[in-house]
Amino acid sequence: MWKSTIGRRLGISFIAVVIFSISLLGYYLLNVFYRYNLDNQLHSLANTGQVIKVLLHDDLTNKPLSRHTAEINHQVKEILAKTGYRLTVITPQGNVILDSQENITHLDNHAQRQEISAVLKGGEIGSSVRHSGTLDYNMLYVALPVYNHNHHLSCIIRISTSLASIETTYQHLRNSIILALILTVILALIISSFLANRQIKPIREMTKDATAIINGDLSREIKVHSKDEFAVLANSINQLTAKLLQQIADTKTLAHQQSLILENMDNSVLLLDHHCNLVLANARAQELFALPEDYVGKNIIANLGFTTLASFARKVIGKNKAIKRTLTLKLAANTKTFTIFLAPVNTQQATYVLCVFHDISLLQEIAQRQTEFVSNAAHELATPLTSIAGYTETLLDDDFSNPELSRKFLNTIFQESQRMNSLLTNLLQLAKLENADYLQSIPLEKITLAGLVENVAKHVVSTTNKKQQHLNLDISLPEQALVEGNTTLLYQAIYNILENASKYTPEGGKISLTCSYDTDPKFAKIIIADTGIGIAPKDLPMIFQRFYRVDKARARASGGNGVGLSLAKFIVELFSGTITVESTLTKGSTFTITLPLLP
Repeated sequence: MWKSTIGRRLGISFIAVVIFSISLLGYYLLNVFYRYNLDNQLHSLANTGQVIKVLLHDDLTNKPLSRHTAEINHQVKEILAKTGYRLTVITPQGNVILDSQENITHLDNHAQRQEISAVLKGGEIGSSVRHSGTLDYNMLYVALPVYNHNHHLSCIIRISTSLASIETTYQHLRNSIILALILTVILALIISSFLANRQIKPIREMTKDATAIINGDLSREIKVHSKDEFAVLANSINQLTAKLLQQIADTKTLAHQQSLILENMDNSVLLLDHHCNLVLANARAQELFALPEDYVGKNIIANLGFTTLASFARKVIGKNKAIKRTLTLKLAANTKTFTIFLAPVNTQQATYVLCVFHDISLLQEIAQRQTEFVSNAAHELATPLTSIAGYTETLLDDDFSNPELSRKFLNTIFQESQRMNSLLTNLLQLAKLENADYLQSIPLEKITLAGLVENVAKHVVSTTNKKQQHLNLDISLPEQALVEGNTTLLYQAIYNILENASKYTPEGGKISLTCSYDTDPKFAKIIIADTGIGIAPKDLPMIFQRFYRVDKARARASGGNGVGLSLAKFIVELFSGTITVESTLTKGSTFTITLPLLP
């Protein structure tokens, strides 16, 4: 118990209360006992004095009093023989004229004695307790006045007795009380230890459980086998722990959700401190900026070279206000443009800057392509319209005197209008295919690919014959090999590539059209090869872009508009196929279309 602070407090408090209570009670009892016995003794002395006063009144009032002292002394001794009291007769002047136990010659003047002084002042009785120097112990003195017939003070009689018996009894009683106090204190120690341990035990158990909770064991439940305030406290702590556990679970869930969102979001996120050192980066940022594994604490300027970004971050910290900026950054792989949102994150320790990078490079590229598309479309439409307008104006001023020249002009107008019509048709077709509702409405059918390729070749052979080109058709794919798609669209895709091969192959050139199984028998491949002008390596990645042409002058002269290949690629990929190209400048090109076969 004494090892516990609360136990010591309870024990000391309990013992202090016991000691104080018993001491106060003992003091009160001793005082009551002493006063009671003293009062009894006082009344006894007073009664004895009254008896002596009555019996000896005549002798005590005769003058001179000293003549009767012998007789008085004899009578007094007889009276006091059975009581053991001491009688002293004192004159109003304080002189002792009679004493039952002492020789009066040895006694001094008693006028200043407390009990005598009280009578001399007119009191009916005087009393005092004091140590007797003559007898060497405490005495109780009671003085009574004796008046003569004229009501004058004749003398004073004083009765006294020893208080030794009372004081002895008082000491015995005091010792008994002290012994009782000691025994009570010992008993109080035992009882207080028992009670303190009983009260401290649930506190120790609660402390043990609370320590386990502090160390992270939030599933620990405090159990108190009582129905007092400890049980209420334990229940309150259990409820608090349960709520805390629920809040921690909710916080972990929220943190996990935020972590998943942060790690799987497309935007890059960086957290910088006030020195522009990296504190946190999500997976996208680590990949995009090629951050090392120990990126934490690295300075963003030294690590990435983002001087402008660092100045933005300092501005955010200085103004404590979020800002939004557009910034182009040179990365290891390429250059990208970002819209960056920077916001301050204030904590008790420091201020951080949260940077969220929105990659708008693709949007800028799309916007640029849209601009180029509009420009190219306008240019492609303007060229034939200019030709048509020019030749039409010439014909309007012509007198038709030269029919052959007029026919040539009309033929040119017709070709340019056909070219413009082809361009518009392809553009409209692309626009339709990019519409989700139109794509869903396209009817799908099982197509015999070998028959479709043969049909395309029949329609192109007239064009190749005009240019004295040799078209070699090789179909090894059986008729039962089917693909799922739309006949019209697949026909247009193959036709566009085959027609393109004819356009860019000079007269007398060779074109081959092959249809067979791919290396994987689940796929079929169509190969269109020519011996035309070929494509430079730098142009190969872009030939499927709209309006892109390797040689614009020669392409326009051959009637090309840069949309056919883009449309062909879109259609092939629409039906889960792929299209690739290989080319050597001045030696020709090879286009390969791969389509999945139906099982």
